Order: sequence, then structure tokens, then C-alpha cells
Amino acid sequence: MEGPLQTIARTGFVNVSTVKGSDRIKGVNVKIFHDTNPGNHGPSDSYYRKDPAGIVYYGSDPGTPLEKQLVPYQIVRFPVEIPSSFQQFNRKGLDFGSDLDGDEQNEVADMEAVVTVMGKETITVPAGIYPDAIRVEARMTMRITLSGNHRSAIGTDVMTAWFANGIGLVKYIERQELPPLKSDRGMVTEITEELESMSMNPQTSTFPGRH
Repeated sequence: MEGPLQTIARTGFVNVSTVKGSDRIKGVNVKIFHDTNPGNHGPSDSYYRKDPAGIVYYGSDPGTPLEKQLVPYQIVRFPVEIPSSFQQFNRKGLDFGSDLDGDEQNEVADMEAVVTVMGKETITVPAGIYPDAIRVEARMTMRITLSGNHRSAIGTDVMTAWFANGIGLVKYIERQELPPLKSDRGMVTEITEELESMSMNPQTSTFPGRH
């Protein structure tokens, strides 16, 4: 969607997520999740570590240059308290990984993210109805400094996710807003994935979504 109301694309997609084994990254054991098309961006592997303190994300393959500067970071803190929040990361002077103002130089960004456990809700998805699903919001703020004129612009990425006991992630909505940079219009991208079906052996889930 460009500007306040102009929709430029709406795309459906399917993603199959599979727990495919374990590996070691930076000296720790991680679990590997393979996704065939997460967020309609093509196949990738993601790496997570779970311990008594929570769940830590160790990145993905292929990952973005920006993500590689941020990982590892915690995505869930144990015990889960309702309500509660914690700062996920606060990093400054990162390579944004792309040229937004057209001067052939990547922009620099300061990134901050806060995770908030909002509460429990009943969530309905194609796979069924899940009472007492935990709703979590991860809000990331990006302060981007343009290399051409050194002007600053603020972007946001907000992910709202619902986790069901014994199942895991059953739905998420991610909304990213980037300010106007090359023109007078900003860009808003919204992705929704909902659990359609799952099998515990092998551990596989299918997420149809809208991009």
C-alpha cells in the first residue's frame, strides 16, 4: 500500500514449516526450522535455542545483512509473565543493507526492539480454535540516516503473534512502515500467516498467508 489508502498488491502464499534437526552455532546447540516460503520470501532455515531463560533467535540462512548484525537476540523470556515486556535489542550505527536514496551507498540505521506479552485470547485459524493463546507484540523502531543528505527517517516493524500451548505459533501479523524517501509516499507492507494444519510426527505446519 502506497500512501494512506492506495493498495498496489495483494498476494496469497503458502508456507510449510518443518523441524529438521539440530546444529551448533557460536558454540551452542540450536534447533533448525525449515520454511518453504515464510512471508512469501522464498525458502529459508532459521535457528533457535531454548533454555530455562527463554528462546533465543540465532538468525536464518539466507539472512539479510542487517539481521546478521542483530543476532543472536531473545524472542521469548521464561517464565512467561502476563503482562510483561523486555528490550530485545538496541544497536546503533548498523549497515542498513540497502541504498534507499539512490546515491549508491547503503544507509546507516539505529535499531531498537521491545517485546511485550499482551495477554491471553481465544484465536481462531483454519486449523481450529485455540483458547488462552498468548498474544505477544514485538515492536521494532528503525532510525535510518540517509547517506546523501544525512536526513533521518523513522521506520517501524510491528509483529503481533499468537502462541497456543502445546502447538506453538498459530498466527502472526507483521506490519512494516517505511517513510517517504525517494518520493513523497511511504510504503506499508503487511503480512499475515495462519496455521492451516500440523502434524507432530514429523513436526510440520502449513501457513497460508496474505502478502
